[in-house]
Amino acid sequence: MKKKSSLLLVLLLPVLMSAAAKPAPEFFPAQDAKNVNPDTHLVLTFPEAPTLGAKGFIRVWDAATNALVDELDLSIPAGPTMPRRYGPECDYTKVPYDYMREKMLTNRDVPAGTPSGGAQPDEIQYQLNIIGGFTDGFHFHPVIIHDNVATIYLHNNMLEYGHEYYVTIDKSVFKATGWNGIKKGAWKFSTKRAGPTDLTQLNVRADGRGDFNTLQGALDYTPDFSDKTIFITVAEGDYEEIVYCRNKSNLIIQGAGMDKSRVHYENDEVFNPHPLNIKTNEKRGTYPSRRAAVFFDNCRDIVLQDITFETCPKGQAEGLLLCGERIALYRVHIIGGGDALQSNGTVYMEDSVLDGGLDSILGRGSLFAYHCQIRNSGGAASWVRNFSPDHGDIFVECHFEGTGARPLSFSRSRGYPDAEFVLINCTTRNVSPIGWESFEKSAHAWEYNTRDADTGELADFSGRNENSRRLDPVADAEIIRNYSDPAYILNGWQPLRAPKVVELWPDGAPNDNGLTGEEYRNENFRITNVTVPTLTVYPAPHPNGQAVVACPGGGYRHLSFETEASWMAQWFNDQGITLAVLKYRMPNGHMECPISDIKRAMEVMHEHAAEWGVDPAKIGVQGNSAGGHLIAALSTGYDKPEQRPAFQIMFYGALTMEQGGLIEKVTAQTPPAFILCSQDDPISVDSSLQYMAALKNKRVPSSTLHIYAGGGHGWGFKDSFVYKEQWTSELAAWLREINN
Repeated sequence: MKKKSSLLLVLLLPVLMSAAAKPAPEFFPAQDAKNVNPDTHLVLTFPEAPTLGAKGFIRVWDAATNALVDELDLSIPAGPTMPRRYGPECDYTKVPYDYMREKMLTNRDVPAGTPSGGAQPDEIQYQLNIIGGFTDGFHFHPVIIHDNVATIYLHNNMLEYGHEYYVTIDKSVFKATGWNGIKKGAWKFSTKRAGPTDLTQLNVRADGRGDFNTLQGALDYTPDFSDKTIFITVAEGDYEEIVYCRNKSNLIIQGAGMDKSRVHYENDEVFNPHPLNIKTNEKRGTYPSRRAAVFFDNCRDIVLQDITFETCPKGQAEGLLLCGERIALYRVHIIGGGDALQSNGTVYMEDSVLDGGLDSILGRGSLFAYHCQIRNSGGAASWVRNFSPDHGDIFVECHFEGTGARPLSFSRSRGYPDAEFVLINCTTRNVSPIGWESFEKSAHAWEYNTRDADTGELADFSGRNENSRRLDPVADAEIIRNYSDPAYILNGWQPLRAPKVVELWPDGAPNDNGLTGEEYRNENFRITNVTVPTLTVYPAPHPNGQAVVACPGGGYRHLSFETEASWMAQWFNDQGITLAVLKYRMPNGHMECPISDIKRAMEVMHEHAAEWGVDPAKIGVQGNSAGGHLIAALSTGYDKPEQRPAFQIMFYGALTMEQGGLIEKVTAQTPPAFILCSQDDPISVDSSLQYMAALKNKRVPSSTLHIYAGGGHGWGFKDSFVYKEQWTSELAAWLREINN
């Protein structure tokens, strides 16, 4: 009997041990992780879905000193859940809000809730976090749980570079099987020694493999009103955070795609209301709103592209709120409750999608939307509030759509006599027959050539608001022309139009580089594994006839598409020059592939010359590094007249690569070249000298060589290159000279 009992105990022992084991959550950052970004969230992945407790502390400590660095008290509610009541004393500020600051104040400098702009602080205690220097603070959720993943949001900017930290969490914070809290030493990590040194290029990755984990972290790292362009890439991923920045300029924020990079938060007017004594939004210089998921406040010269911004609640809540000048959106999906987008200032939007309720768009600024979709689940597309002389909301070749049960109306704007809501060549589906709900007689409720999206027929105008106007193609030709021009609407600003993308080989390329799999961007956001070559064309709004086919470099392994090509689009367009960026295939041992691509690209430019305002005799090429090698291969080895470039622009060309021998192929028929490199570039300076000498020996006219004292290799269009102003001035003069 004893043997049977012993045997039974042995058999049951693994089961008993398994039942007694306490499954531990996984940590991010991992235990003892190194080189962690200071803007990291703390993430716990439980074996099963936990629930959040109503009390307890989450604390972060400095491992070297045991000093408390940050603390989250779960007994404090996240924020209001019911609308705030306002008295008659609540009004707009009498003086403009003061955005001036010597430094960006953070949670380390002043307590969250420190009032600004004459605001009255909250009387009820809620969670508060200073974000982007807004010291009044934002209400926030200290912990957000999705399924079995709990994300802890520390107060912003509390962690620093070059520190080791440990985390403690009270047992009462979570309720989960086997959870017993986190004690000292069980979860520790250290941050990177220092932040990135090149401020012109920053990357954000939610997995911690970039310069920053959050978009807010990257924005906080940038200086106020930068005179240099700063490029922030947001990798594919889900970014749940409130984003607020002010006083930023010359920013390009590049996502991985509308369906790939998503920044969102459950924020609205209830959760983050305006102060008890101050109204927001209506007038210039008023107290900033805090109810959106993403805010760009008092900013200028901003580009947002290939990304989604979303706020989840239904009510007064924007996915994106803009206050500033010359803000451009390309391929941006904006999702909001009461207002998907709030637009104050001058804003250009192209190939973008708005999903909203009540009013999809709210604002007092000038908005020009081209080729966009505006969808609404039961309200007006816009509540426009512009005042003369500013223009209002203008839509060209856009699509408006409501639902079958709740048709969309175009706009409402009672009480705003200068309001504008103008449609030109737009399509509609499920739109109210009245069009405009309420519009002043003096306002501009205009439309031209509005058509039904399903039938293609002209819309039925018979039931339109009595104060609206259908523009006549002859009598109103000047109005139609002016209101189709972004510069006329946006105070003279001519934003870069979204490019046209042309596939070079729609029926298949004549050769194969042997690469398989999908194209992707590597950790430095360079394009890799190109198998489908394309030409991305930026037609000049006011063309002078010249065009440039740009070939970015990357050692024939990847393509620095932005820094060495597409960033230059605005610069070329400003001079009347159309830019076409070639995304060419990597050789992978088959050099004929990229050469075929550039030859075909020249043919495509000739085929579309009239459409893009290009003189076929004035199509040149530009190449950086390996791209310089490629344009030299074309310039010395074209097969047809339409493949011959009119000129070459060569940035630090790598002409002595293993596929070389190009310098010896220079003839009197080789196109003239503008050659640039740095004296300390070990790759290109010698070959640049040799190429220039060959051009000179063959008496190729108008060729010129520019060697700068420093800068190394690969500077492209970066503002960090100290000679940028000099080389752009010299190149512009040369292009004007050869165009005469």
